Amino acid sequence: MQTESSPASFVPKVSAIIRLLDPIHSARQDWESTAYEGFFIGAQDSNGGPFLVGFNVERLHEGSQWARSADLFPFPHG
Repeated sequence: MQTESSPASFVPKVSAIIRLLDPIHSARQDWESTAYEGFFIGAQDSNGGPFLVGFNVERLHEGSQWARSADLFPFPHG
């Protein structure tokens, strides 16, 4: 995904974008509760440079994220 807005103004929208593309519903098991078992999102600035990447795999309970700087992480991290 390439955004015309600044990376800092895009980051707070990431969670809502994911929920629109991969909605959560009730299910017996966690990995069945989203539309897709795995999900990947990446965003580029107006120069084509990446500023965030994230993924999750529900069945494996794994995920990760990367951001160009600490203030661009879309989700809490340790």
